[in-house]
Amino acid sequence: AAVGTAREAGMPATIVVSDVAGEPIAIARTDGAGLLTMKVAADKAWTAANAGASTEQVHTFVTSDPAALASMPTVPRFSFVGGGLPITGGGRVIGAIGVSGGTSAQDVAVARAALDGLGEL
Repeated sequence: AAVGTAREAGMPATIVVSDVAGEPIAIARTDGAGLLTMKVAADKAWTAANAGASTEQVHTFVTSDPAALASMPTVPRFSFVGGGLPITGGGRVIGAIGVSGGTSAQDVAVARAALDGLGEL
């Protein structure tokens, strides 16, 4: 679903699915997606898995707290750019998805399409 949504939008993208610890377990890269998108997508998935929240929610939190804003970007693999979403099942985080290659809004749309395709876990 994520690859199809990215292709329909004409957007080159890398999609990374991670386990609950944020470690990649599946990677898809569409034609034209640069190598940097692989790291960025993996970092978005890592952040969403470990925060248990979307990278957009993390962005809202971090930018509302000066101490967090100063310290969080120093955490390796931390990203608060839109496009990372936790995957939940049974009321808990079981993994995450990170997308990179478009604008934050495009990345979020591709990630949401993937989660919508999963249905209830």
